[in-house]
Amino acid sequence: MLIDIPAVLTELPRGAGNIDGSGIPAGARCVAGDMGWLGYFGAAPPPGIEHRYIFTVHALALDILQVPDSASPALVGVNLTNNTLARAYLTAKCLL
Repeated sequence: MLIDIPAVLTELPRGAGNIDGSGIPAGARCVAGDMGWLGYFGAAPPPGIEHRYIFTVHALALDILQVPDSASPALVGVNLTNNTLARAYLTAKCLL
């Protein structure tokens, strides 16, 4: 989960949010996902079943989301909901 991405950015570099911390834009922070790990580990669905992956970008009324680095995804979600001006979704489908 990548937060505090500066509003002036219009794209992220390939690999932004990798587990080694590379590719994260200046000013942005990575907080742990539901597995408790930092970074994006990629899709790992079981074979033979189509899966959807939904990526969401929020435009916030704040420059910085006021959550600690140790924030859970639920805490980030509550703060996002309370401060979202607009959001966009990208849905990717995958069949392995």
